[in-house]
Amino acid sequence: MIRTMFTTVLLCVGVLFSLPVIGQWNQTPSFTLSRSDTSIEYMKVFRNINDCPPDVDECTEVTAPRISCPVGAVCTEGRPSSIPCVSGLTANPDAPISSPYGEERAGGPHNGIDIAVPRNTPVYAAKDGTVSAEVGTLAAGDRSTANGNYVRINYDDGTQGVFLHLLSTTVVRGARVSAGQQVGTSNDTGSSSGDHLHYTAYPSQNPRDRQTTSNPALIHSDC
Repeated sequence: MIRTMFTTVLLCVGVLFSLPVIGQWNQTPSFTLSRSDTSIEYMKVFRNINDCPPDVDECTEVTAPRISCPVGAVCTEGRPSSIPCVSGLTANPDAPISSPYGEERAGGPHNGIDIAVPRNTPVYAAKDGTVSAEVGTLAAGDRSTANGNYVRINYDDGTQGVFLHLLSTTVVRGARVSAGQQVGTSNDTGSSSGDHLHYTAYPSQNPRDRQTTSNPALIHSDC
């Protein structure tokens, strides 16, 4: 079952009688009407189920945040390729950011964000992509490396995300991941104090550009 940040819609199948309309993904609850014949399907979003026209054949609940319906194509369930809000990085969307991006530290400004979640909290990919590196062999409390257990993901849009100090990983190098898919659990390995997830966003996948980072809270700000 998809997590609560995504909108649940109703898919209502009926008879084609109008021009195709491309629906938009909305954070607020909505109901989706899909009319079809043998060649075209499309969808329209309604704010109230009572607005759904009466000549529909079937209404079933689907767990998809949106449905993409290009003109002349078959309507298919869709999903976002990126989490909308930075709180979606963990299984606890109400967890606070305990150390924001750019916070001054002894070693310089914080290059990511820390989200205060308990140990063993599932953590999720921010976007669709491919795991480019993964270390998951360290035991809890192992401080032998700075990063500890970690997952690095090359996202399909050319950016990169890194999850540090993990307790465990659930993906391997080369694996394809989707936005919102679990990639590990937080924390506590590497140079870390207190229970949290550390996440860094890079605008580039080039290792030579790792001095340049982005604020994840601005990238995923639709909260």
